[in-house]
Amino acid sequence: RKFPVLRDGETLVPESTGIIEYLAWKFPGPVKLIPDDPAAAFAVREQDRFFDLHVHAPMQKIIGERIRPADKKDPFGLAEAHEALKTALGLVEKRMAESTWAAGSTFSMADCAAAPLFYVNLVVMPLAETYRHVAAYLDRLIKRPSFARALEEAKPFLQYVPR
Repeated sequence: RKFPVLRDGETLVPESTGIIEYLAWKFPGPVKLIPDDPAAAFAVREQDRFFDLHVHAPMQKIIGERIRPADKKDPFGLAEAHEALKTALGLVEKRMAESTWAAGSTFSMADCAAAPLFYVNLVVMPLAETYRHVAAYLDRLIKRPSFARALEEAKPFLQYVPR
């Protein structure tokens, strides 16, 4: 019941980070999403976790609250999620003022984890109004062919994202 899950023969790999790590190990491709240098790899993993835990999680709480039954709403949790997201976006704003990609000058697994910024911008708040550098970073992400392809493939399902 976890999403996503990769099955490779008898091997099941849950969650995006694990899947990327597994594919990089078993089927290395032309784009290296995790650097060989241990310090650079640490920075990538740190940013990957940051985006998952501090951007994606509160964004998902905010959007998920919109489909909760009226008698199950969580105003306190929703306010906490908004504050957590604002704090995280403030940190991303500072980082993106000095960096091209989430973990430096090269696209990496950390930038894959930043994909929820698309939904933050689409549904929660327009990023450009408050987070100019985050909005410019999202624009760079959207222009990457792999990211653009993922968005194109997601188009039929965007109608189901609660607004």
